[in-house]
Amino acid sequence: MHRRWTVVIVACLVALVVLPHQWLAGQWAAFASVFNPFCLNVGHTAGHLLVFAVLSTALVLAVPALRRRAWLLVPLILLIGIGQECAQLIHKQRLPGPDEAHDLSMDLIAAGSVAGIVGVIRRSRERR
Repeated sequence: MHRRWTVVIVACLVALVVLPHQWLAGQWAAFASVFNPFCLNVGHTAGHLLVFAVLSTALVLAVPALRRRAWLLVPLILLIGIGQECAQLIHKQRLPGPDEAHDLSMDLIAAGSVAGIVGVIRRSRERR
């Protein structure tokens, strides 16, 4: 039963990340008030780092195999990030550009940071 809820929670997090945030902000005023600061360039970058670091951490906690092979987190987050950017591009009805490459690089920095931390923790536990 516990495992099922973990999968549901992680799936909901992934869905929330992939959902076009501009569209959601237009539909839900409470989300818009939280989302608006992230519309600025610095806020947007910080938002990508924060959201994908939280998602990466949730995935590591939910999927034990990612604790042993943390490097797999990076391609997994890349796939989720591509899905998120595609959903936003479909909503905006435009083609990809440099902004999407920047966003994906921030997603990968977040995932790589979490993977690195997980690797350090795992190695320190193995030495004990």
